[in-house]
Amino acid sequence: MTQNEATSPPTKHLRRICPTLAVADAAKAAAYYVEKLGFKILHDEGSEFAIVARDDCRIFLKRGSHEPSPTRNRDRCGEDFYDLFIHCDSMPAFDALRREFEQSQPLRLGPIEEWGEMRLFSLHDLDGYKIYFARSI
Repeated sequence: MTQNEATSPPTKHLRRICPTLAVADAAKAAAYYVEKLGFKILHDEGSEFAIVARDDCRIFLKRGSHEPSPTRNRDRCGEDFYDLFIHCDSMPAFDALRREFEQSQPLRLGPIEEWGEMRLFSLHDLDGYKIYFARSI
């Protein structure tokens, strides 16, 4: 270790976030993310739990209840609000992703919209979670 490394403060840098979604069946949800959204399975515990990933995004899928909870955003913000908001690296990546999803036909693929300085579109997964994909204009 150099003198500089010993005296410099550590950086405060977050690497990734891995949200957990309560799903009816983790195996079926994971298969949907693979077949319709281009993710791959990183970890598989059958119907109980799975981890799916695409690029630097990871999502934990845990079998659980969809009963209303005072802590979940969807229950507190209404059905129009999103459950996941995923940013694309570039506008060409955003456009390519949209074309890919048009081919795989995920559930309820929404139109391309503009919101503030962002271009975005939404879709729903097998368990009804609303996912937005976005890119700054």
